[in-house]
Amino acid sequence: LYEVGTRIPDTLPLQAEDGIFFLTNPVDGLSHPNRRETGKRSMRSQESITAFRYLLMESDEVAVEDWLKILIQLPLPIAAVYLSGGKSVHALVRVDADSKSDYDEGRRQLRPILGALGVDLQATSAVHLSRLPTAYRGEVQQKLLYLNSLPETKPILELAEQR
Repeated sequence: LYEVGTRIPDTLPLQAEDGIFFLTNPVDGLSHPNRRETGKRSMRSQESITAFRYLLMESDEVAVEDWLKILIQLPLPIAAVYLSGGKSVHALVRVDADSKSDYDEGRRQLRPILGALGVDLQATSAVHLSRLPTAYRGEVQQKLLYLNSLPETKPILELAEQR
């Protein structure tokens, strides 16, 4: 577990056959009983989440070039877009929900639109893993394409170019 603001350990992995993953929302690093799985303990269940900040959008159904064209036109606060090192592109949408129920309500409202666009709706759960940009999945980089720490609720296409 890496704590933001601390020194990055020298042993942080940069490459793995299946890629390097991260949780899309921050967790407390503790093992909690997961009520949905008869008390099975987990460090990545909703009980571990400390804030509901991001929703992951990915599609294995839509071609990468088409998915990128869709992403830049969506009026959503997209914080990051990156290649999975496989056949998909991942996008993190900033949601900053106050609670799990608020997160789920926002997700419920987006589901018809996202489903119609070919988004993997299972990937929109608050405890989903995503690919870590810049790390390698085998020999292929999980490459960062776009990053915005203060995303606006407007299409990327309409934002002023910044470097």
